[in-house]
Amino acid sequence: MSSVDPRRLIPALEEYERELRAWMNVTSGVADDVHFAHRHGAEAHQQGQHRLAVAASRADEDELVLQQTADEHRRETGGAEQALASATAAYHTIHLHAEVARSAVRHWQLAVHDAQRALEAARVSLLLARSHLAEAEGQLSDARSELGEAEAALSHCQSDSQRQDCSGAAANVQQAQHAVREAVRLVAAAEDHVRRAAAAVLEAEVQVDRCSRALHLAREADDLAQRTLPQAVEAVSQAERALDSLREAGKHLARAQETAFQAQAELEAGGFSLRHANDHLADATLQRGVSEQHLERAGSYSAQAQRELQQRQDALRDLNRPDLGL
Repeated sequence: MSSVDPRRLIPALEEYERELRAWMNVTSGVADDVHFAHRHGAEAHQQGQHRLAVAASRADEDELVLQQTADEHRRETGGAEQALASATAAYHTIHLHAEVARSAVRHWQLAVHDAQRALEAARVSLLLARSHLAEAEGQLSDARSELGEAEAALSHCQSDSQRQDCSGAAANVQQAQHAVREAVRLVAAAEDHVRRAAAAVLEAEVQVDRCSRALHLAREADDLAQRTLPQAVEAVSQAERALDSLREAGKHLARAQETAFQAQAELEAGGFSLRHANDHLADATLQRGVSEQHLERAGSYSAQAQRELQQRQDALRDLNRPDLGL
């Protein structure tokens, strides 16, 4: 029998048991930490998936909105370009009409001036014709007076029994009759001249009225064109500004599309990273399961070791019982 007291092993076994329990507590804590870290990682992964899904959904919505905006921008730009072309064409048309109206005003001003001069000339001609008519009528009156005197002289000669020859008086009558006929012809010609001169005056007055009314219409057209021309210029300016604004908006839209493209690329990179994280998480889950199995086995071994230590401690205490004679 050994000379070493077996009871000295009891404190050593108790110390070993305490260290074993401490190791079990640490092991349990590590298992809890591993479980917590895994759960936290899983939650973070789920949150990442959710945020990525939300971001992807928003990116898809933004892409759709950008596409719709781009389509609308193209339509608006096409409309603005058409509006600018129409406004420019309208400006050129109005400018041409303004030049035509201004030229028409100058033309009808000259026409009115010429018509007025023609009217004045016609009136002068009428005055001269009337003067010639009055002169012809005076000559006719004188010729008729001379004819009357010649006829009276011829009658006196023919009634005078002492006069044998009245041929001179008869010749005077014939000459006076010829003068009367000539005077009648001249009066008729003068009257015709007066009628024609009066008709010319009437025609000149009508022409002046026509030209005056044409000049009035040309001035109204010119006034309308001059008032419309600044509006056409403003319409062109507005169309140019609208097109410039749309072009500037197109630059911002292009930058937004570039930003959306970059965001889409980042989302794809994030999805790739998330898939890698998912692979790592799956591997971590597998490793955690293996670790839990090892921890479970270690716990089982530790519990068994504690039972065996307790049995040995009890056995050693039994050696110290008085009835055993120690």
